[in-house]
Amino acid sequence: METMIRRNPHALVHITTNGTVYNNKVQRILEKLNVVLIVSIDSFEKETYEQIRVNANYERVMENFEAFVRIIRAKGRSLTLATCPMTLNWREIPSILERCNKEDFPLYFNTLWFPLELSLRHLSSTELHEIITYYKGFELTDTTFVQRENNAMFLSLIHQLEHWRDLAHSLEMKLANRKTLQAQLEQNALYRVLGRIQTQMDAGISPIDLSDLQELIQSAGKTEQFIRQYFGVIYQSIALHMTTDDYQLKELNLKRSIEALQEHLLANEDHEELAKKISVNDHRYTTTLLAQVTFEQLESIDQLWKRGDTGME
Repeated sequence: METMIRRNPHALVHITTNGTVYNNKVQRILEKLNVVLIVSIDSFEKETYEQIRVNANYERVMENFEAFVRIIRAKGRSLTLATCPMTLNWREIPSILERCNKEDFPLYFNTLWFPLELSLRHLSSTELHEIITYYKGFELTDTTFVQRENNAMFLSLIHQLEHWRDLAHSLEMKLANRKTLQAQLEQNALYRVLGRIQTQMDAGISPIDLSDLQELIQSAGKTEQFIRQYFGVIYQSIALHMTTDDYQLKELNLKRSIEALQEHLLANEDHEELAKKISVNDHRYTTTLLAQVTFEQLESIDQLWKRGDTGME
């Protein structure tokens, strides 16, 4: 900084500070250099400020802030305020905006991601909706350029919160749907039977008891109906464990792929033979395979089946 003061004091210098330090050295830098100053302050309330900026002294920072304003304005520039909306200060954001609009301070909002417990991004959709409603209840004045720019920043913050609310709602719906799907699967007789068969396979039991499965095949009435039930269980088992952000699109593609595979098998293979393949199949293998590749990506239909150790010839 001292070298710049000596060699090129007119160079544009951007400085961001939390305002906790102000002394003769800081004053000299601000007065001698061509400074664009950004001050990071997340609250103008003592209790909130000191809860956020641990070990900082609120009164001293406010004194420093006023000194910064005097020096920067004496040089014909405006001081910019940077604020991180978070769980501790979100109710104060409109008052910060109001002060900036009143005193002609450009205002910027920084996105706080961590720690998670302070980030608005990780609130529930209900909590985010409360914040959005609260913000939208404030009337904005836009008679000056700075006010219009600050209001645009505030509206951008609201849009970001709306996006987060929609993502949170989508995730909450996905979790709710997963609970529903889990409950449906647990009530599905075929799912329970396939689970018992897989447990026997994992335990190395031979021969495996397939009597329950044979009863289900007979009770389905038509073999075709049983085959459809089987692939329905495979689909639900995969969908239950989907965790990607684009969950709905992935689930739709999965459903289409398994339905296409199912229809191909029903149209091109003997239904009774298909039922026999299913009876001796390693169902975990098929579920894992179809979770990773689509019907179109299968090298061959035979790849779909892996014989379990049923003890049957």
